[in-house]
Amino acid sequence: MSNQLLKIIKDLSKEMNFKVNTFCDGWVIQLTKNKQHRYIYGYNFDINNSASSRLCDDKSALFELLNKNHISSVPHFYFMNPNSPWFIKSNWQLKIKQLFSKYKKIVIKPNNGTGGNDVYLTTSESQLHKYVSNIFSKHDSLAVSPYLEIKNEYRLIVLNNKVLLTYKKDRQHNEWRHNLQLGAKPQIISDNKILNKLTPIALKVINLINISFCSIDIVEVENKYYILEVNSGVMMDKFSSISKKNYEISKVIYSKVIHFISDK
Repeated sequence: MSNQLLKIIKDLSKEMNFKVNTFCDGWVIQLTKNKQHRYIYGYNFDINNSASSRLCDDKSALFELLNKNHISSVPHFYFMNPNSPWFIKSNWQLKIKQLFSKYKKIVIKPNNGTGGNDVYLTTSESQLHKYVSNIFSKHDSLAVSPYLEIKNEYRLIVLNNKVLLTYKKDRQHNEWRHNLQLGAKPQIISDNKILNKLTPIALKVINLINISFCSIDIVEVENKYYILEVNSGVMMDKFSSISKKNYEISKVIYSKVIHFISDK
């Protein structure tokens, strides 16, 4: 568990007068006030329903839902690990090769992964075999996406139908991914022209999937906007560690979630 999240929660406990207990090396945080208990599991707060949370974390299922409802999103095609006891025999190797032949460049990633871990840009068949094998050695499933030339990637943090924070991820020049954990820098967006484009997209998504608290990644490709992913666990470690200002912004956001929990 992140020391940063726990630090923020402990700071808030003093300000908001609730008690904090941790379990499983801090992976589970219990908040107690007036004999009522609420929980944070990983980065998931207990204000979201379990079905919506799991849908957010399933990249291919989320894509299918968004696509069916005419919300532009980056395609994610699902493949189950052939070693899984639930695997049904199929020509999965051929299907992956067909996607590679169609798009020429593809991104292979764990279907339920986060933080840019085990995400591979694939430009050759030898890489394809290597990366698929690597992911299946660690994960139950993977997702294949076409590689897109992303101009900008934005993250919006949403609570109860309101966008609380929008920032752009400025990646490093030698890195094709936009993850803060991989060196990208957050740039807070205050330009109303950009906000007015991104906010309606984010609100349409959360109303569709019925989730209260999440972060939404939206990418700009050739002047069009696409949902990249939705995260039910809102991770603000890197963002909050950049500066005192960012730390205070993160505290305010988490405090709103905790207030919302206490009002249930």
